Amino acid sequence: MLDGQIFFSQETIEWMTITLSDGIDRVFQIPTAFSAGFMKDSRDATRRMFGPSATSFGHPGAGGAHAFADPENKIAFAYVMNQMEQSLLPTEKSLRLMDAIYG
Repeated sequence: MLDGQIFFSQETIEWMTITLSDGIDRVFQIPTAFSAGFMKDSRDATRRMFGPSATSFGHPGAGGAHAFADPENKIAFAYVMNQMEQSLLPTEKSLRLMDAIYG
């Protein structure tokens, strides 16, 4: 809700936050989890990409872009760069920015 306007129903938010699959991603070859339409941190992840909350969800983008929402802590994060990097997952720079948010 922002300024009294509701963008997603509670049911939709639940689908975004609930982990539906969790395991080794056959493309990335790392533990990865997914909700309905979003990526999440796997319970076996060695490095969290979406913050400390189990309800966080988001997705990395081509070249190092990185975006996620953390409903539990009321945080939204998006990182885009002015030059693409050779990465399909969040880069160390965006992960350090995310870590700084959570202190």
